[in-house]
Amino acid sequence: VSGDRAILVRVGVANQFRKYSFDACLPEDRSQKQVFQESGVTCLLDAALSGYAATVLAYGQTGSGKTYTMMGRSSSSDRTSECGDEVKRNDGLVIRAARRLFRQIGDSDGGSRISVGASFAEIFNAPGAVNECICDLLNPDAGHLQVRFSQKHGFFISDLAVAECRTLADVRAVLEAGLQNRRVNAHALNRESSRTHALPGTETLRAGNQSGF
Repeated sequence: VSGDRAILVRVGVANQFRKYSFDACLPEDRSQKQVFQESGVTCLLDAALSGYAATVLAYGQTGSGKTYTMMGRSSSSDRTSECGDEVKRNDGLVIRAARRLFRQIGDSDGGSRISVGASFAEIFNAPGAVNECICDLLNPDAGHLQVRFSQKHGFFISDLAVAECRTLADVRAVLEAGLQNRRVNAHALNRESSRTHALPGTETLRAGNQSGF
């Protein structure tokens, strides 16, 4: 790793390197709060409130901390009814982003005209299916959903349930409900490995405008 936020990767057996740039490289002792502050998510939230679509992707091998970074870890004292609108130490990027989103809406001039909705889908390999399937974790009985495209909304999941959220506790309840329906399976590295790709999402709707995160 060089000093200008770049990494050099050796290519093949020859003494050749490729240079890849990045915004930050966070050590493993970073807290959830520090990851949120230093990962660039706050800039994406600003863009979302300006009408842009924004995405945060966690990628890595099993056990590398993807779910913990995004969703956090709940304890017996972290139930929605007891947390309210507080952010707990182990809360991940999703909850922290939602809290900042609500604060930004509250501080804006047109905050009263902005509504927030939350959804939770997963992509998984169904037995016998040719392509990966999409399930609504808030409404598992809806069956396999389809990805559509429109000029107005771009790519979206058709018929995906969206729950109106007025507080951070509402967002936390959506996450808890969705996580209860996720497909998990044990293997050598993880007793409760999520065998799917989780897609929690929020959308803000202002009169005549819509954006998503």
